[in-house]
Amino acid sequence: MQNQARAGVTALVQGLAAVVRPAGTLGLFVPPSLQSPSDLPGGDAYDLPALAGSLDRVRVMTLDWSCCSRPGGPSTDAAWAAGAVAWAAQQAPSAQRSVTMPLFGTDFGDRGSRSLTYLEATALARYHDAGVDRSESGTPHFAYTDEAGVGHDVWFDDLLSTRLTLGAWADGLPADVGVLYYGLGAEEPDLWRGLARSMGR
Repeated sequence: MQNQARAGVTALVQGLAAVVRPAGTLGLFVPPSLQSPSDLPGGDAYDLPALAGSLDRVRVMTLDWSCCSRPGGPSTDAAWAAGAVAWAAQQAPSAQRSVTMPLFGTDFGDRGSRSLTYLEATALARYHDAGVDRSESGTPHFAYTDEAGVGHDVWFDDLLSTRLTLGAWADGLPADVGVLYYGLGAEEPDLWRGLARSMGR
């Protein structure tokens, strides 16, 4: 989305709200800006103060913290995500908010990056006999060189790293902020059971 689309985005959302509300609710995915003018390409296409009265929920897309080539890094950062949600709350105080937890991993290569699932990531680590380390935030990662001699760094999330991120958000975000899990199907197979156990369910 280009910044020049700002007026069109506002008109579109306001038009949708006139049709959907009040019988239904309207939410909007927005980039994780931290300031105005936005610190992200295309971030100013979303005029949250003008849109606030038309929205019931703002879903802040706290993804792609690390982009887009080696050495790579985690898909999200708890403090950065909390800051983006706080900024959205300032811009659209009447709307509910959601922070986004990515379930996919990323293979950062010398020639670009691609998303991958937990099972793909762990299979790659086994295939290349690569040791999996953890970052300070608890995110698993490893490096390998493919058959063409291209170097790769793979970062992905598992139950532990997801629990650590959710725990940081529980301490740093208001209780009414929801969590949107993005990339369903890419997660560690035991993730949901593990999260339920950690909550005593």
